[in-house]
Amino acid sequence: MYHAKLRIDLLPMTANKMCGMGWRARHKHALEVKRIVHAELLSLRVIPEKPIKKAKLKLTRCSSKRPDYDGTVSSFKWVIDGLVRAGVLYDDNIDVIGEPEYKWESAGQHCGHIKIEITEI
Repeated sequence: MYHAKLRIDLLPMTANKMCGMGWRARHKHALEVKRIVHAELLSLRVIPEKPIKKAKLKLTRCSSKRPDYDGTVSSFKWVIDGLVRAGVLYDDNIDVIGEPEYKWESAGQHCGHIKIEITEI
């Protein structure tokens, strides 16, 4: 059974923050988030031999300001895509990841990060 917990010093933008951006800036941010997630997984050597076909995800946003719930959820879109790109997850559809658990925790200003917990089920 695969299980990994990681903390990444990255604070992905929420949908509200990205609304005013052009498509190029949104695309650039999405690529950067996926790249950082993939690089972190590689550096920690936590990529399974085969992508997980059924997983439970617990995703926590740690920031100085509490976003609304849909903002928290939207900020993890590219993170989950990064898990697929890295070969941790087979896909990001509901059959593979079900309904991830999204949380928020307070963090100091300029100390934002995310926590990811992946459990194969």
